[in-house]
Amino acid sequence: MANPTYDKVSEGVRLARENHVDVILAVGGGSVIDCCKAVSLAARYDGDVWENF
Repeated sequence: MANPTYDKVSEGVRLARENHVDVILAVGGGSVIDCCKAVSLAARYDGDVWENF
């Protein structure tokens, strides 16, 4: 989706963790790339990424 919300990022993080995802491939424009970067960071981080942003 264009301009993904924090809820979509959180959903991606949940899916990445549950499925032990090793690679995330961003296909699309800038907002997709930014969302994938946030998901990939948060999926491996134990804290709340948004608090440290």
